[in-house]
Amino acid sequence: MHLNSNLTQPPVEINTEGLTGIWNEPIITRPDAFYMMQKKQEPSKKENTRKIIELSSIGLALPSSIAIGLFAGYFLDKRLGTHPWLLIIFLFFGIASGIISLIRGINKYKED
Repeated sequence: MHLNSNLTQPPVEINTEGLTGIWNEPIITRPDAFYMMQKKQEPSKKENTRKIIELSSIGLALPSSIAIGLFAGYFLDKRLGTHPWLLIIFLFFGIASGIISLIRGINKYKED
């Protein structure tokens, strides 16, 4: 039985110049660079938790702004004796503030 003599020869170099991948990017032949690319793409558990917290705060922006506007209007109406007017005005301020916060939060999430 004869052992294969190819095992002692140095590996053959492959010319990858000009080869491109699916998105017309150069093909990476170094395994450590490929591993680093894969590692960067996987989000960490801490990053996932941060995104969940940000999304939940976006969902609470509108109702909390409306509630703050209602309470402020109710308090000022009681204090100044202008019963429904300040409540209605501050309700609309709260709705506007909530919609602005919601739009800002969605735009921030789209950028990430």
